[in-house]
Amino acid sequence: MPQRGYRSVKRKKRRRSRTVGTAILLFAVFLLIGSIVFFRVRNIEVHGAAEYSSGEITEASGVKQGENLLFTRGSAVSDRLFDALPYLESVRVTKKLPGTIVITVTERRPVACIFTGGSWWLIDSSCKVLEQTNSGGIQDCIVIEGLAVERPEIGEVLTAGAGDTITGDALGEVLTALTEWGFDDKITNLQAGSLSAISFVYDGRIRVDLGTYIDAERKLGLMNGIVSDLEAGVSGALDLSRGDEGRFVPD
Repeated sequence: MPQRGYRSVKRKKRRRSRTVGTAILLFAVFLLIGSIVFFRVRNIEVHGAAEYSSGEITEASGVKQGENLLFTRGSAVSDRLFDALPYLESVRVTKKLPGTIVITVTERRPVACIFTGGSWWLIDSSCKVLEQTNSGGIQDCIVIEGLAVERPEIGEVLTAGAGDTITGDALGEVLTALTEWGFDDKITNLQAGSLSAISFVYDGRIRVDLGTYIDAERKLGLMNGIVSDLEAGVSGALDLSRGDEGRFVPD
């Protein structure tokens, strides 16, 4: 009797296990069917875009109406957008159930331009090439002079020619520092013939010798303090090449 009772308990446990397993399987099937039927992309929202229209971003994202929302990978969407749209600086893809994809972007801003190969090219503060343009499209940009470059590639960092010592990354450090200190909108031309001889004219009246690109942010901090103390309209030469101090000589 004890043995039969033991076998009966074992059979009950097996039946219970099969019942639980069946229930789990049915639940998984229900979830799968539900995700296929209910969680489909019906809306695509775009936020933060100015250079590109919502339609351009939607098309470049590769997301299609009716595709499965749960299986749409945000990283893949971001990669497609970065590949297609060079003005994009950051992309965030989120999902709102049951059927909405939200794409939030920030965009790069043209800061400088360079003329090469018979065309003007716009670049941002990191020296990334944004687009090819004409003389009408370079308003309010810093014109880079004295730098020979290879043919620019949209979406890539500007590459200096074989005979130049300055690199796109080094020039980008200078442009980034100018932007962070708010000087970029008062500079029209920047001489960048070499790593150790970078200069520009500020506000049309102050000739600035930056020297090397190294410590550009700190040098421009010195410049900010010196320029702030000058009387309006004063012109002259500002030497920042030493790095640890700035010397201003009025005209």
